[in-house]
Amino acid sequence: MNIKQASFVASLTIAASAAFATVGASPAAAEGPFKWLNAYTGKCLEVENSSHANGARVQQWACNGQAGSAWMPAGTGGGYFYIVNVNSGKCLEIENSSGSDGARAQQWDCNGQVGARWIQKSAGSDHDVLVNWNSGKVLEIENSSSSNGARAQQWSNHGQGGAWWNSRHF
Repeated sequence: MNIKQASFVASLTIAASAAFATVGASPAAAEGPFKWLNAYTGKCLEVENSSHANGARVQQWACNGQAGSAWMPAGTGGGYFYIVNVNSGKCLEIENSSGSDGARAQQWDCNGQVGARWIQKSAGSDHDVLVNWNSGKVLEIENSSSSNGARAQQWSNHGQGGAWWNSRHF
């Protein structure tokens, strides 16, 4: 991690406490970079090839400590937060802030776009869903696939295993 990234992570860590306290998630999740684990597959949400490019797709992959799977929250107010990739400094967003089922998740510069705001809600005793502020749809793995490289997208059905997430320290 270079100095610019370290400074960015430090500022996000401060914002993280407020963001997660607001949405009611575990305070432990705000203490540093974390990974989102799909509760159905046990795989990590990551930026493909740990890319730094705008538009790089977000997918699931076996958790092996890859740089593109480290995330930090940053509060946006009103209980919503950005999910920022620590490696790239870019936000998890829904492409073109789409409201459609199947719209793909990608990373993009954090510039206030409505498709990059999320809220974490409990979906059961051992998992949460990530709801997009703009669309009201959840982040899920396409077809609840267990394959490495299965893409992340948004969908209106909250009851599928591919839409269930747990956050863990990175």
